[in-house]
Amino acid sequence: MLLPRQRLKLARGANDEEHAMSQQNARVAVVGIDIGKNSFHIVGQDGRGEIVLRQKWSRSQVETGFANMLPV
Repeated sequence: MLLPRQRLKLARGANDEEHAMSQQNARVAVVGIDIGKNSFHIVGQDGRGEIVLRQKWSRSQVETGFANMLPV
């Protein structure tokens, strides 16, 4: 279920480009993973539902990526 601000962003045709964490100290509360054959698309949201992480990881980057996330 999308939050109202997320629906507005999608309705405006927001760019869906990959980007790293918007804040260096952002804490990811929820992680979504789209599992592919050779790569994984990772989306992380903070406690307010804001997207703070959107990246494409290879299989070899998954373990390191999660190990480097700040604990909630």
